[in-house]
Amino acid sequence: MCGTVPEVHRAYSITGCGAAVGDDAYVQDFLLQKERELCGDPESGDVGTIARVTAALAERSAHCAHTAIFYSLQSRVDNVLSVHLPSQTRRLVTAVDEALREAYARALGTNIFNRRATSPSSRTQPSRGTAFR
Repeated sequence: MCGTVPEVHRAYSITGCGAAVGDDAYVQDFLLQKERELCGDPESGDVGTIARVTAALAERSAHCAHTAIFYSLQSRVDNVLSVHLPSQTRRLVTAVDEALREAYARALGTNIFNRRATSPSSRTQPSRGTAFR
């Protein structure tokens, strides 16, 4: 049966329900396109969906930008990650994480993921008054 299908009509890879299945090169190209869609492409100058939406909303309201990042932008990649192997999505995860860090920093005016600023040693302990003894 396979021999009767002309070469130009044969499919070695498909995408269904957000999952790229088939040849490794096809899967990697699919994931690279998702990365460029969400995070941008430095070669072409495209900033990507995460940065574009954050920039538009942060100008008007930090609260709106934060809400969009939290409820929409950071979940856009969830389906892709759930239907591909972790070994296939490492680059995508790294790029999306960085884009989300930058988006939160732009929306909120500070890097809330800075570990040095939130380490236990840098926090001041509340003074112990007599009211709580």
